[in-house]
Amino acid sequence: MKISTLGKGLFFFAVLFLIGFVVFDQLFSAPKIHRGIVLHKVFVPEHTVVSPYVPNYARARNFNYDIHTQQYDQWIAFVKADDGDTLKVHCTSHHYEVTKLGDTLLFKEYKGDVFGIDYLSHSEEDTIKSDMKKNGKF
Repeated sequence: MKISTLGKGLFFFAVLFLIGFVVFDQLFSAPKIHRGIVLHKVFVPEHTVVSPYVPNYARARNFNYDIHTQQYDQWIAFVKADDGDTLKVHCTSHHYEVTKLGDTLLFKEYKGDVFGIDYLSHSEEDTIKSDMKKNGKF
């Protein structure tokens, strides 16, 4: 076995291990529960975008197909969190209809423990309230 083959194998294994570790950190870190006041609600309707395929260095269309992109309905709430930050939280349609401006909104922040990559999720009120009651935070 050549040394270069062994080095390539070790490099490939290290890259796979690092990718797996980042994914594991994101998926299995416990979410933090936040509270905030709804400042503004926005509904973004779905729409379709169609564009002809044009290569980067060409000035004319060379192929016989189009690129289609589908955007789905989005329900977004802008929330002022307890720490003073204004955050954009994605909601479900039912949760969006029930929530009014000025209401207190519970939402989850998913943040990896090791790398700190974070994102916010809409609130599932019943689940979050039961979790907070178990932990004595509510």
